[in-house]
Amino acid sequence: MKKKVLSFIFSILLLACSLGISALAAENPTAELSVDISVSGTAPATPEEYAIELKAADPANPMPEGSDSGVYTLLAKGKGTFGFPVITYTRVGVYRYTVRQVPGATPLCTYDDTVYSVCVTVINDNAGGLEAYVTVRMNDGGDKPDNISFKVSYKTDDPDQPQTGDTSDIELWSILM
Repeated sequence: MKKKVLSFIFSILLLACSLGISALAAENPTAELSVDISVSGTAPATPEEYAIELKAADPANPMPEGSDSGVYTLLAKGKGTFGFPVITYTRVGVYRYTVRQVPGATPLCTYDDTVYSVCVTVINDNAGGLEAYVTVRMNDGGDKPDNISFKVSYKTDDPDQPQTGDTSDIELWSILM
């Protein structure tokens, strides 16, 4: 009987210790990606909504909540800084993504075609947890920018210009006729 009681107490202590250790373990690391959008030219009075796509190289990669098949689309209205939802990592590994601006449909606008490669490396730390390191590169391994940014440029829409592509002087032709 004494053995059973001691065994029970030992089991409870072991369980309490293991629960205590997991409660003290570091949280899983996260990656937070943000995007800067700048606008130049004559932008529309109502700011356009831009789509920024985060796509996993492997659909099994961790993704933000709300992703679909390894793709998350961030909708950003106008210029400014916009953040993707947090991505949480639970295992050691190298996770690769791309970030790009989805071209819009505004005819007088040039959308940025830069593609950013994002690499998240998750390693074991010295305390028994995990650490995540994020590296961003432009256009498949090129320059290492300070941040992810897209430039949107609107052409000036001059109402006095003919909309047919004809840039000749209408007044001159009117006088000649």
